[in-house]
Amino acid sequence: MNMLNVSNYLEQALKFLPVDFTVEGVDFELMPLTDELINKAKEITSSDLLIDFAADNAISFGGERLTDNKKALGVIKKLWAHEDMPDIDPTVKHQVGEKVLEISGLDDLLMDLLTDEKEALELNIIDGDSPTPDVTLGQLHDDNQLNP
Repeated sequence: MNMLNVSNYLEQALKFLPVDFTVEGVDFELMPLTDELINKAKEITSSDLLIDFAADNAISFGGERLTDNKKALGVIKKLWAHEDMPDIDPTVKHQVGEKVLEISGLDDLLMDLLTDEKEALELNIIDGDSPTPDVTLGQLHDDNQLNP
């Protein structure tokens, strides 16, 4: 028979309690991501998407995660766009997302993604889907005219 380890039991029992967090006078009740949400977060390959995912999935009210309440799902999107939300840089949502990643033990994941993204920028990888291409169609046309 296993002996009860009270510290381990309490750590597991209390890890999903809401955390109060304030950004620019806006008070939030946040819940750390669940194990299921953490697994989904680990599949995300963009730091911006990871931060947004964390922020969207951690907002709680009265100890209940809003994403667990089907009726409240639309409220989260409206919250981030609310006219009284401070217009700051980084955004409130970004700061909330970073806090959620921290309290969920995923700050290393965020740092790894940021490092990878910085290295990719430094390598100047050509991305054909980029809104600001490295080579324009006009330049390709001109090059084709010079080198038929």
